[in-house]
Amino acid sequence: MNYTDNQNIQHQNQAAVQIRQYLVLALEYWYLFLLAIIISVALFIYKNKFAYNEYGVYTSILIKKSNTNPELIAGGLMLDANRSLENEIGLLTSYDMIYKVIDELDFEINYFLDNRIGYDPELYKDCPFYIILDSMKSQYNYINVNIQLLDENSFKLTIPDFEFEQKFNFDSYIEIQNFGFVIKKNDDYFNENVFKKKYYFYINNKANLAKQYKDNLKVEVYLERSTILWIWIQGKTAQKNIDFINTLAEFYIEDRLFEKNEIAEKTIDFIDMQLEGFTDSLRKSEDQLQYFKQTNSINISDEGQSLLNQLQELDKEKKETQMKRDYYSYMLNAIDENPENILVLSPSILGYSDPILENYLTQLSEAMTQKRILEFSLKEDADLPPNVIRSLEIENFEKTIKQHIKQTIKYTQGTLEELIKKNNEIQKEIFKLPLAERQMLQITRQFDLNNEIYTFLLQRRMEAGITLASNAPDVKIVDKARMESVMFKGRKGGGNLPKNLIIAIFVVVAIIFVNELLKNKIEDKSELEKLIKVPIIASITHNNRDSQLPTLKYPKSSISETFRLLRTNLQYALLDTEEKIIVVSSTISGEGKSFISANLAAIISTTNKKVLLIGLDLRKPRVQQIFKNEDKHGVSDYLIGEITYEELIKKTKYDNLYIAPPGNIPPNPAELIESKKMTDFLEKVKKDFDYVIIDTPPVGIVADALLLTQKANAFLYVIRQKYSSKSSVRLLGEIIENNQLKNVNIIFNGIKKSVTQGLKYGYGYGYGYGYGYGSTYGQGYYDDDTNGAENEKGFLKRINEKILSKVLKFFSRR
Repeated sequence: MNYTDNQNIQHQNQAAVQIRQYLVLALEYWYLFLLAIIISVALFIYKNKFAYNEYGVYTSILIKKSNTNPELIAGGLMLDANRSLENEIGLLTSYDMIYKVIDELDFEINYFLDNRIGYDPELYKDCPFYIILDSMKSQYNYINVNIQLLDENSFKLTIPDFEFEQKFNFDSYIEIQNFGFVIKKNDDYFNENVFKKKYYFYINNKANLAKQYKDNLKVEVYLERSTILWIWIQGKTAQKNIDFINTLAEFYIEDRLFEKNEIAEKTIDFIDMQLEGFTDSLRKSEDQLQYFKQTNSINISDEGQSLLNQLQELDKEKKETQMKRDYYSYMLNAIDENPENILVLSPSILGYSDPILENYLTQLSEAMTQKRILEFSLKEDADLPPNVIRSLEIENFEKTIKQHIKQTIKYTQGTLEELIKKNNEIQKEIFKLPLAERQMLQITRQFDLNNEIYTFLLQRRMEAGITLASNAPDVKIVDKARMESVMFKGRKGGGNLPKNLIIAIFVVVAIIFVNELLKNKIEDKSELEKLIKVPIIASITHNNRDSQLPTLKYPKSSISETFRLLRTNLQYALLDTEEKIIVVSSTISGEGKSFISANLAAIISTTNKKVLLIGLDLRKPRVQQIFKNEDKHGVSDYLIGEITYEELIKKTKYDNLYIAPPGNIPPNPAELIESKKMTDFLEKVKKDFDYVIIDTPPVGIVADALLLTQKANAFLYVIRQKYSSKSSVRLLGEIIENNQLKNVNIIFNGIKKSVTQGLKYGYGYGYGYGYGYGSTYGQGYYDDDTNGAENEKGFLKRINEKILSKVLKFFSRR
């Protein structure tokens, strides 16, 4: 196997270890994941109570291409020329059109079944009662009125917003502030089951409701290049939407037919106005001609006939010109009354050709259609720039058209005056004829003129009437909306369990990440090894015993075994020196240095070595408490000369174990430790004892321990699991870098049994100092009070440990 293969295997092993660590970290917080799952499922169940079904409803309409003869319907060509599918879609989805539909269908009131908790279904046409509103009252919008049916004749009405509650009978008038209505029974749905349920209703604002339907309505071209429009709406109540969409299609067809009929109706109105005068004139001229012929026997001469023909031609041209002038004046007055009349008036109504005006009308029609569509789309914001521009454009077109009509009237009047002059000249020639012949010519001329114009108008009116009678909508419903074609579009408003789980797991992972990130305590040996490159001489388990000297009182306990390992490792650390002065310190108090010092001294003394434990933590002494020494004198008293060496050294009740208690707290501990007498004292005890163990103050608080570094053969630094901070370890690293400490070894103290740490880091037997026998080695050998240890844990933690122990066994087999 080459170097590259070894590297690959090493990387794979590291990745496997990393994955296992992440997995175990997740398992350590299994209860958080379980809680997240429970909350997600509960939230999903709760939200589902508010879920509802949505249904899609559609209809389709065919917009036919018009084959209407533009000569028969004035303006018809203009309308067809300006119609496009986009415009038709705009008209179908218009605010005004939708508002008319809502008003027609009486969507003003919504009825609901009160489910208390959860979704309240709307009762459309199947509510056991219905409301008749008083049109004289303004009514309140969107205020719930609760109804509880008591019996066949009465009900209880409650309005929570008004704190109102009262019993009423059906068909009675109810007036509450601005409310005014009558509640009637709906016999089709009134049965014994309605008394077990509660209902409520509220009154909609029609404008807002129209806006909602407009936003929800979709109209699209069914197929490319087709003229079929697909009208679609989606909502909670299928039947309600079916009624809405079918009525919308019907109103749209009626609107299109109305536009076509309006053109013919305007044509007939104008012709009828003209016919009113011509009917009497024709009858009068006919009577005069008949009477004159009966009373006079006169033949018209050739000269008279020639003059009559000329006059008849001039009269016909003059009458047509006069009618044209009158029609343009009619158009101008109609436009002044209502600008929209422009769309249904055209000179072609009487066969007059005006291409310029027709072009203006076409452009105006397009602009007005676009403005109408914009107004429908921007009903609440009609003053937006696009619509303002359209309005200005239409205003300019209207001014231009009116100016053109006025100019045409002026020009027509001029033509009429010219025709009158020519008529007068012929009249002069007629005056040269005999009186009787002249009278005959005038009566014949008037009759022929009225008869011709009358016949022309009757023909035009008949054509307009035929058009009006034969008008059919150019829109056809292809497929009406019906319940059979309703499409289920899914449930809305409910919970999404996968989404909830993903979010919950993400939140838990984030909590774990932040928690791990904010942890400032040393959790395990691997963290300690990453923070500082100092040998860890031993890992001491947590003391669950009732004694501060478990190594002597419980020699077969697992903690005693950890101290034996410390003793063995310490012997290897002191191989190069015969002097055995060992300084024990830590960063802060509470990390267990005095406990370590006392038990280290005790475990060494069991090997038939003479051991002295010196308590130099002069500020916060603990050694005499551990050994229950009541003598208040100690090292501090010795250093100032108050007691002798023999009085200082105290033999304990344990063989080979001696202590030098700290003594009374002095005002100047550092000066005493640096004194020559202290140096002489250490020289003396080195000769009298095999091992000297010094319990010093924490280096993070005072510098007393650092003063002894030159005299120490080994410096043991205590780090306590889940107590010592990472900053304290960094402080130790800085002290070592500054050469203030030498021969430093770390004791990892207070390790509690942890399944997850065993799984993460393979502590197994001995919690990091074992011999590789696996996690089951040594079971039953020690006499640990495991029950007492377990009782210290909370219920949840004990469950957690049991679950994770199963995982540990699973991984230990792999």
